[in-house]
Amino acid sequence: MRKVFIAALTVALVTAPAWAHGASVSVKTPYNFYVPNIAVGEPHPGGYHGGHGHGHGHQHGKHCRFVPGHYETIYQQVWVPGYYRNEYVQPVYTQKRFGNAVVTVCVSQGYYTKVWVQGHYTTKTRQVWRDGYWACGHYR
Repeated sequence: MRKVFIAALTVALVTAPAWAHGASVSVKTPYNFYVPNIAVGEPHPGGYHGGHGHGHGHQHGKHCRFVPGHYETIYQQVWVPGYYRNEYVQPVYTQKRFGNAVVTVCVSQGYYTKVWVQGHYTTKTRQVWRDGYWACGHYR
């Protein structure tokens, strides 16, 4: 088991520079330990599966399915800084009785005032395109 672990670690260290450039790497070990072709591509939401079809170390079978490209809604928390807002204050009226007559009197006139609105977080949504990808596993 220790030999297999050392061989796997060696393979990972030797092939790391090739992975960084998206190359396909095939390695033979002296311990009868098979390492398939490994291809590194763009990561996708389904996770990395070592490449799919076309000689990239994995052939699609009954446990694989293609997830087509789609739009996905992204929710982001965005900080809205505090600000002043102009707010209108309604005039105040009262009714006074003078004998049989009722008169409406303005007690205070309407006016605008500045009101401070505290900074807060709000949720923004946007649509982003996700490319299609192969997902392999046991699906029911």
